[in-house]
Order: sequence, then C-alpha cells, then structure tokens
Amino acid sequence: MSHTSSRLSDWLLGTHPRMRDRTLLCLLAALVYLCWAVLMLTFTIPKGRVSAELGPVFLTLMFPAIFVTYPLVRMGATRHLKDPGLVAPQILWGGMIASLGYATVPTARAPLLLSLGLILVFGFINLSSRVVVFIGAALIGMLLCVLLVSTFTPLPQFNPASQLVKLLTAAFILGLITVQSRKFAKLRERVAIERRQLAAAQRELERV
Repeated sequence: MSHTSSRLSDWLLGTHPRMRDRTLLCLLAALVYLCWAVLMLTFTIPKGRVSAELGPVFLTLMFPAIFVTYPLVRMGATRHLKDPGLVAPQILWGGMIASLGYATVPTARAPLLLSLGLILVFGFINLSSRVVVFIGAALIGMLLCVLLVSTFTPLPQFNPASQLVKLLTAAFILGLITVQSRKFAKLRERVAIERRQLAAAQRELERV
C-alpha cells in the first residue's frame, strides 16, 4: 500500500526535491478552480446566480489555471525560472478573476474580497520582497479599477458610493498584508544570504 502511495505521489508531484512542494501547491490550486468550475456548471449558472453570458467567460478564465499551470510545473518546464512554482502569475490571475467577479456577481462580493486576502497570504510564502510589493500593488489596483469602471459603466447592483468604503477598506487591508509580507520576505532573503556566507566560510575552513 505504501509503495503504491509513493508511486502515486511521484506521478503527481514528480521526484525533483526542489519542485515537489511547488507542484503540490499548483495541484491544490487547480483542484480549487476545478471545484469552482463544477459549482458554476451545476448550481450558480443554472440557478441564475451567474448569468448565462458571464458563466462561459469565467469558465474560460479558469481553464489555464486548471489545465496549464500544474502540467507546466509538474513537467519541470518552469524549473529554471526565479519563480518555478509560478506563484506570482497564479496570484495575479486569481486576482483578476476575483475582481471581475466582484464587479459582475453581486451575491459573491463579500466572499471574493475575503478570497483576495487569502490569495495574497497564501502566495507570499516564498516570493521575493520586490515581487511581493508588485503583486500587492497590482491587486489593490484591480480593486480600484473596478471602482473606476463603475463610474463610467453601470455594474449590476453596484452603488459606487457604498462600495467605495468597502473597496478602500479592502485595499487598506491588502496593503497591510503586503507590508507584513515584505518584511517576512526581507527576513528570508537575509537568512538565505547568511546561510550562503556561512557555507562559504565552512568550505574555506575545510580547505585550510
């Protein structure tokens, strides 16, 4: 049984030690998107929670997250990148979908704002401080774009005056998460540098 489980794990996650955790995160993200897609097909679209026009748009946007990201990471095609787990692109893609949903699906606005915060926290585990700031600013910008668009284009059940407070509050919280995540990223970078220096010093001592 354990041998079968090990083979299944290797088949799903690969055998490269540096990539297994990253591949697992991509697989989990793909499964979450797949669950959302099934929920939309079986409930939200048939019940009218998402319009028949918008439903295919969301499903199309979910397609790369389900069928592209995980296979790329699993096959090792991203191993040479600075972000081999494609964490940053996944956060930005998820943020774009959530922002579009916030603008067009009134019943999902509260959980989508919560999802943005969770996406941000989940993705800041191993990103550099510079990327952390860029992603945080991008997600805040997406929310503000929703507010800007609402001033020119009527959105379903969207009152710009009342939504202004909610979106600014969400932007403030995302900003706080970004600041804290940047501090942790700086700390990780400093620890990594110290480890490299310590390893180099140890090699020098062994030569002596």
